[in-house]
Amino acid sequence: METKQAIEDRHSVRVFTNKDIEINKLKKLVELAQMAPSWVDSQPWKIYLAKGKTLEKLKTLHLENSMAGKITASEWPPMHRINWDEFPRDNMAKLNLSRTTFLTRMS
Repeated sequence: METKQAIEDRHSVRVFTNKDIEINKLKKLVELAQMAPSWVDSQPWKIYLAKGKTLEKLKTLHLENSMAGKITASEWPPMHRINWDEFPRDNMAKLNLSRTTFLTRMS
């Protein structure tokens, strides 16, 4: 697929149902998501799947907070690489080093 086509065809789904999803399908989605690019190759994600009673508690809490007008932040606050976990911190450092090496050779 060409980049232009991928950008034009992109869409976000905003309609949700209570239909249960097979655990194997969820695992496959997580596996595919791990292939997504991340900022400076940081790969900072942690994935939590909630089903059953845990999901119901989260949905109830979300509804209560929404109805109460509680304001939330839509973005995580930015942090310097030194404050990240070891794995993403090392990935970012390696990427920065490889870029520096490449750019030094180019000049």
